[in-house]
Amino acid sequence: MQTTEATLIEIKKAVRVRMDGATAALMRHRGASECDYIMGLSIPQIRDLAKLYIPSEELSSELLKHKMRELRLLGILLFPQDKLGVQQLTSLLSKVASREEAELLSYHLIAPSESFDSLIDTLLGSNIPFASEAAYNALARRALLKMPIKRSILERALIRIENDPELHESSMHFLVRLREYTELKELMSEHVKQWAISEKETLRRLSNVLSEVVD
Repeated sequence: MQTTEATLIEIKKAVRVRMDGATAALMRHRGASECDYIMGLSIPQIRDLAKLYIPSEELSSELLKHKMRELRLLGILLFPQDKLGVQQLTSLLSKVASREEAELLSYHLIAPSESFDSLIDTLLGSNIPFASEAAYNALARRALLKMPIKRSILERALIRIENDPELHESSMHFLVRLREYTELKELMSEHVKQWAISEKETLRRLSNVLSEVVD
């Protein structure tokens, strides 16, 4: 069986072979990643590359130590989905260095997890950078996949949004996706009405944007 070190060397070579200099330059210009090194691979390319390797916690951990965008994203994709618990999520989240990484963590590992409820509870109660955004992205993905979401989880997420100092694209995406759950529109409508008369300008603006979603 190939060692983790040998696998790392193989993955680095595979990433460099697929390097797209023009796309990498464009990504850097747009500030698409906070990483020191960008090879210009698309997310579908990175996903296809991840399929060539067996996920493992050790390999994931080693990949996330790097400062190259593509290796770090592979570190998330190659974490074993069935090993993700609260402790592992907290550890992974502490290593996340960009919104792109947080989104991939949400979509690939958190949203489909059998431990979804406890993972979201952890995120919504955490002050780790990107925690709340990861929660909103995972909830939005869960809604898109028509997978069950407990009413209590949604209630807590809405309250977290009310207390966030600023609104993120992820929270908006999550709220719009709630239209997939017609039985929960009443819950959302209650909050939107409260936001309309809030002292916070951000919540009043959010209420205006969402009014047509819950009508």
